[in-house]
This record gives sequence, C-alpha cells and structure tokens, in this order.
Amino acid sequence: MRQNCQADCMCLAINKFYNTFTPITPVFALQIKCNLNGIDKLHVDDNGSFRWYLKLKCSSCGEEENKWKYVVFEETQETTKGRSECHLVEKCSLCGRQNTLEIISNSFKEYTSEKNEEYQTIVEFDCRGIEPTAFDFRNHWVAVAADSGIVFEDVDLSESLWTEYDEKMERCVEISEIESKFSVIKK
Repeated sequence: MRQNCQADCMCLAINKFYNTFTPITPVFALQIKCNLNGIDKLHVDDNGSFRWYLKLKCSSCGEEENKWKYVVFEETQETTKGRSECHLVEKCSLCGRQNTLEIISNSFKEYTSEKNEEYQTIVEFDCRGIEPTAFDFRNHWVAVAADSGIVFEDVDLSESLWTEYDEKMERCVEISEIESKFSVIKK
C-alpha cells in the first residue's frame, strides 16, 4: 500500500512481513528536451567522469542552496549511517539532516532524434532527503551527425545553442532550444 508520492516528502510503504513502515526514497529522472537539426544522438562524453551540475533542495526543511554542486559517477563519499558510500553526501545548513544522492549506474541514456523535441530521460538519481531542482548542461557532450555519422566531441551546451559544420554532408548541424526537468519515477 502506498500513500501519494510527492517530490517534497519521503514516501512510506507498509512492509507486510514486519508490519512496519519502511521509507521509500524517490528516484529522480533527469529529462532533457532539445531540437536536433542534422544530429542523430546526443550523450555525455564519459558516463564515469562527467560532472552533473545540480541545484539541490532539502526534502526535510525545504532549504535550497543557490550554488551549483556537481556529482561524478566515479567519485564517492562515505556516509555516517545507512549506505557506506554515495556520490554526494551533504548536511543541510538549515536543519542539519544528512542527505545523500546516488547516480544509478545502469540509467545512462542517449537523447535521440527519434523523439526530437520531446523530454527523454538521460540519467537517474536515487535521492535520500534531497531533491534536484535544476540542471546546468555546461560542456563535455558528444553529438553524432544524422546522415554522415561524424562524431562531434566536447560539445558545449552552456549557451543553450550549439552549431557546427558537417563536412561530409556539407551542411550546418545544430542543437537548440535546450531544456531540462526532473521527474519522480517509481522504482
């Protein structure tokens, strides 16, 4: 049995075997939407070392820091309780609660032209006591040209517009109208 799941609070589920409440933590899917013109695929350059720049909010008290923080899949920190390691461990400056964020290892996906200009999930975060509220694209993306297959590396999406020239097809390619959002998904 589940109560309504909201991003601002931790969900509870009844553990029938023990007849107790067990916390269920939300998984946040980072979804992006953009207009691919002459580009077939867009993905991060290296899942392990890519810096995911996020703004975060404490689920307990609602405190939201205005600074960008980044998490990297290959970098972990020790927690003081519960799990032994996470990708981000931080104490809320207002309520003092220890919050954690973990990048789900098998959740990395490409943005494809098949669903161009639609939101597509590119990574998922297991969050305990914390919510991602914003994502900053920055750089280190890879774009693959639609017809020629040319790979453009170190694509910088920080300006929300990227253009380049595909020499094989003799045309301009671009990524524009870049947006992101987080959706709570059930796991």
